[in-house]
Amino acid sequence: MNSTIRSGYPREFRGLILFLVEYCENLPVVRRPIYGSLEYTTIEKATTRAIEPTLLPGASDNGKSNYFPKFSPDGKWIVFCQSDSFMLLRPDSTLYIIPSAGGTTKKMRCNFSGKMSSWRSWSPNGKWLVFASKVGGPFTQLWLTHIDAEGNDTTPVLLEHFTAADRASNIPEFVNVQPEQFAEIRQQFADYYTHYRAGVLFEQRHEYAKAIEEFHNALEEKPNHVESLYL
Repeated sequence: MNSTIRSGYPREFRGLILFLVEYCENLPVVRRPIYGSLEYTTIEKATTRAIEPTLLPGASDNGKSNYFPKFSPDGKWIVFCQSDSFMLLRPDSTLYIIPSAGGTTKKMRCNFSGKMSSWRSWSPNGKWLVFASKVGGPFTQLWLTHIDAEGNDTTPVLLEHFTAADRASNIPEFVNVQPEQFAEIRQQFADYYTHYRAGVLFEQRHEYAKAIEEFHNALEEKPNHVESLYL
């Protein structure tokens, strides 16, 4: 029994929407690779009618999983990820670039051999690409590469000090605003409730010293948090 799933990862540019298609073969019974292909669906602006989708040559039916596509701002290029199977948290995830009309797929120079290179974002002028990689350890870091008019990219540069050493920087997106327009940039990975939940878990395991420390951390974030105050 074969099944085809059209996933919800559209990427739009000038009326064209790029979808990810995953082909799953006997997955509920036997574990086999999940292959994903990229396809175009053209939307007529006047009628919003979708034309029959077509597979993107060079990024489909190649025995690999192709996913997370992203148009360049001028619509000339598509950068996407490729791995042996599936589409999320793949240690072999590799960045490729291809003309948006399809054609020869090129492995990007910015990849790190044997290390995950994944979610990417184009700069508004289409000359830079930021992406996440685990080349530095178990936590993803952000890297920047330059892409010329021919689709050639440079050796990547690490964007340092974006977060603490024990936290991941992930899913980067360029924002086309001036620096003075930012009121504040702050981390929101952990808040009072994160510490509270950790304290409860430590308490359940009878690790009371660690539980008290987490409850104190929660109260520093939110002094009137009743549960942390009286546990």
